[in-house]
Amino acid sequence: MQPPTLLIVLILLLSPHQNSQPPPVDFYVAPYGDDTNPGTIDRPFKTITKAYYSSSPGNLIYFRGGKYEPTIINGPVAMDLARNNQGSQKENIKFWAYPGEKPVINLSSIQFKGGTIWGVLLSGNYMHWKGFEITGLPAIASQWVHCALMLKDCNNCIFENLTIHDNNGLGLVLGGNSSNNLIVNCDAYNNQDPLTSSDPYGNADGFHIGVINNPDATNTLRNCRAWYNSDDGFDCYNNEGTVIFENCWAFFNGYKPETLESAGDGDGFKLGNSQKSYKSIKRILKGCISARNKLTGIDLNDGMFEVQLEHCLCYKNGNHGIYINKYNMANNIINCISFDNGSGYNALISKESSIINCSWQGFNITQNSFVNTDIQKLRNSRNIDNDLPINEFLKLSPSSNFKFKKQP
Repeated sequence: MQPPTLLIVLILLLSPHQNSQPPPVDFYVAPYGDDTNPGTIDRPFKTITKAYYSSSPGNLIYFRGGKYEPTIINGPVAMDLARNNQGSQKENIKFWAYPGEKPVINLSSIQFKGGTIWGVLLSGNYMHWKGFEITGLPAIASQWVHCALMLKDCNNCIFENLTIHDNNGLGLVLGGNSSNNLIVNCDAYNNQDPLTSSDPYGNADGFHIGVINNPDATNTLRNCRAWYNSDDGFDCYNNEGTVIFENCWAFFNGYKPETLESAGDGDGFKLGNSQKSYKSIKRILKGCISARNKLTGIDLNDGMFEVQLEHCLCYKNGNHGIYINKYNMANNIINCISFDNGSGYNALISKESSIINCSWQGFNITQNSFVNTDIQKLRNSRNIDNDLPINEFLKLSPSSNFKFKKQP
């Protein structure tokens, strides 16, 4: 007798599918492990360094939760991961937090002698790092700013769900020969540099995507947040390549943590400078928010290139909202709002630019134009999938006379 059709369907639904099995794990790492172990789940490695130098294309390495504390050293780098590990397009190397756990790189106990300090130095191609927290880079006096995470000469990599906070220096830096990288769902906050003698508090950006000489390089930041960094939220200083920001938020930068006490410049998005002039778009911002930063929301800062802004919001920044009025560049500004910024202009843009449906083009924008203007909501916890928190900050109210228009 044949089983009923419904029973057949239930059997198929409950049977394990070929693609439902978890991916094979090559190594495990845990703070309680030992680097002489084989790296299995019951006998894991101890250090991130051991895992990095043991990895090969196609490897998946899981890191258990807890503190990973570099040993005390006298050189400029606490955790040196700069062998230039080579994955491939089909077989990248995955360095992932164990599901549901948080590996924390705690830099607070390291001691240095010498000049500029990097907490973690990472180089390589076709890598995917996910789920790490980096914190505690100590306050050490120096002429130049220190850095918690230096991504140098990285290509075709993904850096996902990284949290870089409470470091005495820059948060995340991407520089050198780096292109085609995606930085996604990352947060950088409370990074300060009080002991930089050349410019105290004036260099600690949340994300510094700069000193990239290749004009053909392109790097993307998506769903990233930067707040209470002593200098800028996002800085592209000396970057000749293209940088794309998608749904990134910058707020409360240029202040000491949890205060409105002045620190560094305090731009939300600092787009330049550049060493050469380009008649092409080098900075693209889509769906970005810049609010209550000490200085300017979106600042060209001597970037000699064109800028494209789409659906960007600038609110209550200390000076200008948008300032891209230099070098006679033909920028593209579409569906943007700049409102209630400080002593400067809501939007100061070169006359050669194309401006389509923006709030300063004769619209009557008031607090009542928005459902919510509480900037603190931008720092709410991320969603379960580590995406940006859902809130109604600067969502247009039904009574607003300004509406976003669909573009062809």
